[in-house]
Amino acid sequence: MPIRRRTLLVAGAACAELLVTGRALAAGYPEKPIRLVVPYPAGGNADAVARAFAGVFGPRLGTTIVVENRGGASGVIGADAVAKAPSDGYTLLFTIVSQLVTPPPGVKVPYEAFKDFRPLVGVSTNPLVLVASPALGVKDMQGLLAAAKSKKMAYGSYGEGTTTHLMLQALSMQRKLDMVHVPYKGEAPMVNDLLAGHIQMGLVSQGLTREYAAAGRLVPLVVTAQKRSEFLPQVPSAVEQGVNVLDWTYAQALFAPAGVPEAITTRLTFEGIAAASEPDFQAHVRRGLNSPWGGDSAQVAAKLRFDSERWKTLIEQSGVK
Repeated sequence: MPIRRRTLLVAGAACAELLVTGRALAAGYPEKPIRLVVPYPAGGNADAVARAFAGVFGPRLGTTIVVENRGGASGVIGADAVAKAPSDGYTLLFTIVSQLVTPPPGVKVPYEAFKDFRPLVGVSTNPLVLVASPALGVKDMQGLLAAAKSKKMAYGSYGEGTTTHLMLQALSMQRKLDMVHVPYKGEAPMVNDLLAGHIQMGLVSQGLTREYAAAGRLVPLVVTAQKRSEFLPQVPSAVEQGVNVLDWTYAQALFAPAGVPEAITTRLTFEGIAAASEPDFQAHVRRGLNSPWGGDSAQVAAKLRFDSERWKTLIEQSGVK
């Protein structure tokens, strides 16, 4: 038998044995509802994906998953609650991966991302979209940059020191713009003020962008990615427009507190990947203009490391202390 084939068979057998062992050791789990903490306010993109995921994940585990929104402090409050929760598998975190490694500059968070959390499942990915108020009268990125040089503007973010803050602050620094930062406790309240005309621009999820752009209430300028989005093909990418500082794709994933028994995390990962792969769930994710992921724990850990390095670069580019 060729070496490669034999290696694959052995690896496959080992994975199967691990799964069987994990299921056996976690046979009594879960015995009660699981709390799924979302560290953002209700109504935003992450909250919508989390609730849809809970709806398919719970039945696979044979229990109810209760979604709990704990927004504030740029996601730190909710994440810290999970980090300090008992390591019994009954408190999980559904968050944007980068949130765990992008604390506000100068702020020491009460947890360590690589020490206090166990990656489980990558659920979905999505870039954001830089949008402007129609009142500005701009139609593209170059028009926005020109307008921002001639008058003072306000941009919103999901919170002080978040990626949505630092990306636009870095843009302001690089292009020598005079812009005022207005922080919010998540996407939903920021979008409300953007629609009301209290701020002139912000980074918004693709779902809300398409909804409000179709109604003429927001103007999409660039997608924060290297390539155009399949959901908004008419909107150029950040790299295409020469604003590489806005190149950042979000990933949403499931985490457990560190210390949860291996048997339980093995089952959570297995059932979580299966839930994220269900056609109905993926259709729901795509309706919200997110791309299904279904990554395993190793892939989520790799994304966490990548975002950590990208964050350090962004802090340097933004000048935020």
